[in-house]
Amino acid sequence: MTEPNSTRPATCRYFKCLRCGWMHIGIQPNNAQEQVRQAEAFYVVASKINRVTTRGPDAYLECYERCYWCGAAASDFIPIRECDVPISSSSIAEVIMPELPTFRDLQLNYEQKFEVWAYVARCNDAGVPWDTISLDRLLSDLLSDEDGDND
Repeated sequence: MTEPNSTRPATCRYFKCLRCGWMHIGIQPNNAQEQVRQAEAFYVVASKINRVTTRGPDAYLECYERCYWCGAAASDFIPIRECDVPISSSSIAEVIMPELPTFRDLQLNYEQKFEVWAYVARCNDAGVPWDTISLDRLLSDLLSDEDGDND
């Protein structure tokens, strides 16, 4: 379920850090906050037993806004499809799903923008042009799907 007033979908999406290439799973902000709350509760108990100090909830939440490996901001990530995630990526860090930029001023929802930007990223990774008839077809399909949903 998406959080109120959110344009982000509830489903998991994968993102790649442009700086280091590490894959991340996108999660909702409220899910990250809940995980931080649980971790903080654990550390409060652990600190009483082992004298461990905590960094506080805000410090932990910041971990969900950056690349796990290189620290790049999540806003610099690009979307990728699940099938593009290498099988060897058995340990994938979570990140709060970044907002995606608009594409050619089209009124696309998050899912549609994700598909477009994932297509652009795949083409760039393969070293092939992305502004082709295939992109036009993808956009046509996405926009016609939106029209069909309103019937």
